[in-house]
Amino acid sequence: MAETLSQEEIDTLLSAIKAGDTEVVKPKDKNVRKYDFRRPDKLSKEQLRTIQMLHENFARGASTELAGYLRAAMTISIVSVDQVTYQEYIRSLSDPTFIYLVPIIDITSVIFEMSLDFVFSLIDKLLGGTGKPLKEVRELTTVESTLMNRVMDVYVRHWLEAWKPIIEWNLGKPSVEYSPGFVQIMPGSDVVVVVTYEAKMGDRTTIGTICVPYMALEGFVQNLTAHRWFGVSKPTPGDWKNNLMGTLEGVKVEVSVVLGQTSARIGDILSWKAGDLIQLDRLSDEQVDLMVEGVPFAKGIPGLYKRKKAFLIVGRTGEDTETEEEEHSENG
Repeated sequence: MAETLSQEEIDTLLSAIKAGDTEVVKPKDKNVRKYDFRRPDKLSKEQLRTIQMLHENFARGASTELAGYLRAAMTISIVSVDQVTYQEYIRSLSDPTFIYLVPIIDITSVIFEMSLDFVFSLIDKLLGGTGKPLKEVRELTTVESTLMNRVMDVYVRHWLEAWKPIIEWNLGKPSVEYSPGFVQIMPGSDVVVVVTYEAKMGDRTTIGTICVPYMALEGFVQNLTAHRWFGVSKPTPGDWKNNLMGTLEGVKVEVSVVLGQTSARIGDILSWKAGDLIQLDRLSDEQVDLMVEGVPFAKGIPGLYKRKKAFLIVGRTGEDTETEEEEHSENG
């Protein structure tokens, strides 16, 4: 409980203030943190970590496919994930550089950027070379652009797949720029997430960036948590089975019906002509085999259905065999 001053103590204190005989007690220093209003933090550290994990998945998938496509050792690894203003990001890029703009329809664009030296190394490798860069950088020709678009298709496809548990974007037709100053897709003060990665192909190494505007993430920020991401991306054993069955059910296989077989000499085969009869190893009323990719699957009876050739399945191959063996034993 606070102590109450007497009138005499109050008078003494006022007299001391008038005489200037008082000591000013400064408040204790508080933990003050500088805040730059030009760089507002939109995402928490946990959300940035989640974005990094998503892009690590992108890096693994893209590395594997590009290594096969380029027929060379190719690795992509994530270096850092930061949030900066768009102006700071653009100023950090070299001029010229390879800028692959992918529009997110009705929202903004995502930027995939890498050095032109590395781009020409990739193109040289695709054309059968050793992956050497040009002595002098320049813009890509039509043929070179076509080749590089195929490489960037791999980048974008795996990037979309990595983000799929969180967001499914609707992308437009990409375009290419070489000067960062001409890439004005948003105000300079807007916040962007910059993913910095290192790409290696053989003895060639480069640092590239992926720029994702915050406005593209704004409606999904609540999903950028490790708990939610792992919960979505880690399927249960039942999910694995359903996904596998769903994939297998769509696979097309060759199905054929074998009416019978026989053997003949080459000389006899060469003498066959229209109207000749070939005797097979099955009776006319005997069940024949249904083959799936050359493997016996079922037995049945061939016939007609709605004026088309058809096959009536009477049982699986193994089941029929067991039934026939049991009947043979009983008759024997």
